[in-house]
Amino acid sequence: MKPSLHALPTDVQPIEVSPARVRQKNSAWFYRVLGLGHRFWAILLWAAFAPLDEGVPSAGYVSLDTKRKSVQHLSGGIIKRKFWSSEGQVKVGDLLLRMDDAGARANLEAIRQRYLGLRTMQGRLLAEQANASTIQWHPDLKEAASDPLIRQQMTTQQQLLNARRAALAADLQALEEARQGQNEMIRSYGNVLKSRQSQQALIREEYDNTKGLVAQGYAPRNRQLELERSLADISASMADCKAISSVPSAACLKWANAPSCANRNTARKWRHSCPM
Repeated sequence: MKPSLHALPTDVQPIEVSPARVRQKNSAWFYRVLGLGHRFWAILLWAAFAPLDEGVPSAGYVSLDTKRKSVQHLSGGIIKRKFWSSEGQVKVGDLLLRMDDAGARANLEAIRQRYLGLRTMQGRLLAEQANASTIQWHPDLKEAASDPLIRQQMTTQQQLLNARRAALAADLQALEEARQGQNEMIRSYGNVLKSRQSQQALIREEYDNTKGLVAQGYAPRNRQLELERSLADISASMADCKAISSVPSAACLKWANAPSCANRNTARKWRHSCPM
C-alpha cells in the first residue's frame, strides 16, 4: 500500500522504503544486543569460576575520606589545656595538649614514699647486721630528709634499732648469767670428781693390801669383798659426775653457736670459756 500524497507537505518528496532494508536493520540490532548479552554472561561465568590466583594484579592506594585524624593519650586522662584550633595547622614539635597530671603526681608520690620507706628499713637491717648503734642512711634519704614523712620514718627505724639492740643485750646478759651458773656447776662436779678419785686411790691401795693378807689367811674374805663393792660404788659415782658435768658444757657450746646470737664477740668468748 502506497502512502497518500495528500498528507505530505508540498515541498517534501516522498521516499520509498523497501521492506527488505527494514528487516536488515532490525536483524543488525538484534545481533548486537545478543552479542552484548553473551559477553555479559561470559564475564559473570568467568568471575564465578575463575581461580583467584589467575586474576590480574594491579597497583592501588587507600586514602582517608577526610584529613582529620584522632589524637589519643596512651593511658587516658583529662585534658587541662589545648594549644591548637580545629582549623589551624601544626608542625613537628608543637605542643598540642596538656594533660591534668594530678593523678600521675599522686601515683608518683605513693611510689616515692614506698621506695624511701624500704630504704629506711634496709639501713636499719644493715646496721643490725654490722652491730652498729647508728644507721648509715642512703643518699636518697639524705636528700629527702626535709620531708616530714621521710624524717618520721627515719626516726622510727632508729628507735626500732635501739629497742632491738636493748632486747638483744638483755638476752645476752641472761645467757651470760646462765653460762656462769653452768660453769660453777661444772667446777663443783669437778671437785667432787677429784675427791672421788682420791678416795678410789686409797680404797684400791687398801684392797691390794687386803687381797694379799686374804691369800695368806691373815684377813677374812668378807673384808676383800667389801672393798671390792666400795671400789664399784666409787667408779659408778665418778661416771655419774662425768656425765652430769658434760651436760652444762654441751649446753654452753650450743648457746655460743646459736644463730640467734648476734654478738659474735660474746659468742666467741663463750666458746673459749666453756670447760671441755
